[in-house]
Amino acid sequence: MNMLSCCKRVSLMWVALGILGLGKLPAQVLLIHFGQSTTPALGSSQSIVEAGVTYSSSNVTTDPSNYWNNVLATGQGFLAAGTTNTTQFTSTETVSNLVTTTGTATGVNIAMGGSYYSGHFNASGVTSGGPYIGNATSSSIVGDVNDTPVITISGLNPSLTYNFTVYASRGLSLSDVRTADYAFVGATSGTGVLDAANNTSNTALVSGIAPNASGVITLTITPDATNTNATSPGKLFYLGDLQIQAVPEPASVGLVACGGLVLLGVVMRRKIMAVRS
Repeated sequence: MNMLSCCKRVSLMWVALGILGLGKLPAQVLLIHFGQSTTPALGSSQSIVEAGVTYSSSNVTTDPSNYWNNVLATGQGFLAAGTTNTTQFTSTETVSNLVTTTGTATGVNIAMGGSYYSGHFNASGVTSGGPYIGNATSSSIVGDVNDTPVITISGLNPSLTYNFTVYASRGLSLSDVRTADYAFVGATSGTGVLDAANNTSNTALVSGIAPNASGVITLTITPDATNTNATSPGKLFYLGDLQIQAVPEPASVGLVACGGLVLLGVVMRRKIMAVRS
């Protein structure tokens, strides 16, 4: 079977699946939880060791559908998932080779830089009703008016763009506003705003961000101008979960190219037949 015939069959199958509503490829999605060290977000077949303790489905509630990546906090600093490191992250310390929701290693890395609220975490998020499992929504890392967390995401594909979904939750009976600006910067940029106070299911979506030529996008978090929190030192803000999705999906690029080749072949064949007639 030649290349054109193969591509034609694949493309016709893709069109048929699309007509039936079955043709959407599974998304290449990465889920990262930033939160309390004792409540990591894990898939049902995942396990990690944090400060000498093994966490798995035997002692935490796991996600039956997705693999997760974790950046976890203690009173002393942040822990890299799968290690016993208790040193606070600097801009040179990285959680490497993040996995997708299906457990596939990607080569994408996260480096924690900037400043945080004394390395502390918030453990007062919702445990149900959120967009992710309870372990992912119940805790988050914290910043205040004096902090500017900077998270560097590297190993991205410069030929793709990425959609980012941010989630955080803090309490359900607060009387203030705890909004933050989540600014993503690569070759292009965009900013989302989210109020973590009393939040159950709201997220901030920032779409279509292209990495720079080195495959890097940075996330900088600052309190939004609408933040009214007065808890000393003031203007507390949060990051609980980050979802990263590549657009277009790498697996779909070949299908698109293949479909284009088939379409070109069909057009050329019709032109030849028209000339012969």
